[in-house]
Amino acid sequence: MLEKYYETSTTRYLVLHNQDATLHGSAEHFGYNKNYFSRLCQNLFNKSFSEQLAFIRIELAKRMLALSNKTIEEISVELGYKNISSFFALFKRAVDMTPNDYRANHGYRRT
Repeated sequence: MLEKYYETSTTRYLVLHNQDATLHGSAEHFGYNKNYFSRLCQNLFNKSFSEQLAFIRIELAKRMLALSNKTIEEISVELGYKNISSFFALFKRAVDMTPNDYRANHGYRRT
């Protein structure tokens, strides 16, 4: 039961702070040492902190591509990516299609 609370509150925090979340800052927010928080994330998500943050960013990107008319560059910046090329590469690796292809198949259509 407590584990579910930690998972939910950690996920909520990462969604709200995805643009600038860091392991150190997130651990500090919850009052933990960063090494402990890193192990906690591994136990909760079966992923490292950075893998979980990347997963959340990609899920948010998918929603934004499907539901908004923001440009891909605007979405990548909003999600904390400093370089649109790295966003494209990470998105393609995670989703097996480019952000453009994802939007064309799942999302918003400009009229």
